[in-house]
Amino acid sequence: MSTFAPPPTYSQKAPRKKPLSERMEIGITTVLVIISLLLASISLSYLFYANEKATQDYQLRVLQEKRANLVRTNEVLSMQIADLESLIALEENDSIKNMVAMKNPLYIRGDSAVALTGVQ
Repeated sequence: MSTFAPPPTYSQKAPRKKPLSERMEIGITTVLVIISLLLASISLSYLFYANEKATQDYQLRVLQEKRANLVRTNEVLSMQIADLESLIALEENDSIKNMVAMKNPLYIRGDSAVALTGVQ
């Protein structure tokens, strides 16, 4: 007594195997759950992306405000430098007013502005 089926003859055809798509039975509930999970994951990823983008936009705005403040401060300091270096400010400076003019300075070299002091 053989437990195996006899080999098919040429007149008999072997039963065909069903493709995987026909063997798997997925109910409507399973499909709806899978679609819901996909939509939830897409929604969460969009939410994280939008949150990150909003944070970057806020940081960019803060940095732009800081830059604008620094540019204004730079302009104010440039105006103060120009004011302090102006000729009127130099003429009114006490240390310049206390300077004494030299009579007959003796220059070290002809093309130099360096002179000897105490020479008569």
